[in-house]
Amino acid sequence: MGFAGKPSPACQPCRTARRKCDLKTPACSACMRITVLCFGYRTTQPVIIRDETFKVIQRARRDYRRLSAKDRTTDLAARLPERRTSCPLSKDVSLPLQATAIGYFFSIFSRSGTFAYLPEYAATLVEDSENMQAFCASALGSMALQYRNDGLSLAARHYYTSSLASVNRDLTSPNSMVLDSTLLRILILSAFEALDLHRSADPENWTIHIKGSCRLLVMRGKSQFQTRFGRELFHHASVNILVHSILLELAVPRDLGHLIEHATSCPGDMDSAGTYILALLWQMALLAPRVQTLAFQEVLEHVLPLERQASAFLSDLHKLAPFEKINIACRDNSYRKLHPICTYEGYMHLYDNQQIARLYNTARLMQLTLKEWKFTAASGPWPVNYHRQEWTSEKRIWLNKILDESSSLVSDVLASVPYSLDKLDPKDSTEARYLIWPLTRVASFNICPSPAKIFISDRLIAIADKFGLRHAQEVAIMLEQGDKAQDWMHVLYLS
Repeated sequence: MGFAGKPSPACQPCRTARRKCDLKTPACSACMRITVLCFGYRTTQPVIIRDETFKVIQRARRDYRRLSAKDRTTDLAARLPERRTSCPLSKDVSLPLQATAIGYFFSIFSRSGTFAYLPEYAATLVEDSENMQAFCASALGSMALQYRNDGLSLAARHYYTSSLASVNRDLTSPNSMVLDSTLLRILILSAFEALDLHRSADPENWTIHIKGSCRLLVMRGKSQFQTRFGRELFHHASVNILVHSILLELAVPRDLGHLIEHATSCPGDMDSAGTYILALLWQMALLAPRVQTLAFQEVLEHVLPLERQASAFLSDLHKLAPFEKINIACRDNSYRKLHPICTYEGYMHLYDNQQIARLYNTARLMQLTLKEWKFTAASGPWPVNYHRQEWTSEKRIWLNKILDESSSLVSDVLASVPYSLDKLDPKDSTEARYLIWPLTRVASFNICPSPAKIFISDRLIAIADKFGLRHAQEVAIMLEQGDKAQDWMHVLYLS
């Protein structure tokens, strides 16, 4: 760095005091007539700082080019100072909040859930300041839950308010409302609102973005399939809409159905597992609003083909990403003392990663939903074309069969709990949150055995204690008190 400025009158005391100038300090202009500010004296003149960084980089590049190809590695390594890695960065170092939030969003928040496709596009997405506001809202909201920090929660709401205002503004323009960034921000804001779940609020507050994203998908039309990112957004938003419709037994707009059928018939470079799930959810969403009005035989006609598809998908998944079944009950006492693991039936599953575990549970929940529909239909009044005694006998057979098949699936879901609950560190609450949805969904089924419901309630409390997740504790209270946790299912899925 170089310093430059005009001679300062403040240098005069140097002479009057008859003090010799220290050669180690810059000389004053009055003494040596060099245009340098006198060291140690304040001046009212501005200090001009020249940034020499660019010149240093140029010189370093020129020196590097002079090295011969064979000597570059050794010579350069000899010139570089040794880097000390034994002293990590202090935890007290305060980073800019926005930079910290963006790093958290792409490295932690998005990778463990429904936004797992976003890190690939991070470099482009962060160039949009309005995207940044939405990212910061969800990231800080998640961090506030993880660290129980009210300050982060307030900052998250500030970003959320700003982002919501920009979304509402873009929705007033026909050109901006169909942009990828508008749909992306709606998806992110819906995730933020799900994070802010509490029992006293109305669940309908979290459905506004779902309905809005449905209308946007229809308006965007087939042009949104022209880019991979557009297809990713469509898949993400469609799955949210279909899960919401299935849980609340709402009809899906036919225009959206045409787009889903087009997307699943021409998936392009989309993930095959995700495309298969989207296609199956669409067929389930078509049936959901009518299933309560259909007779048992009609339900069987619609459900059995879907069950075969879901079973085939689960089998294919097991071939591609098999998991390990570990029998904890058979381990010796010394092992169980060192590794205290709470299991439902004495065994647990080990998966390659958390996303694989989540994919397995998604497939199991689709099967359990279909079996719940059969169970409900079989528990209803006997069909008019059956005699009462004949139907009573057949009904008992069907109910027992459905309960037996469901019990096996429930056990598999609960066997995945120790993998996440015991494997994850307390700081990994972002990934632990994704246990709440499958556990609550399973406990809401009539086909779920009573011991399983007790185990689920206990594990939800354990999740709340270990990871500090208010969601888990509140859902456990809902289940114990017999509240309608069903109304919150779509919100839990998004969170």
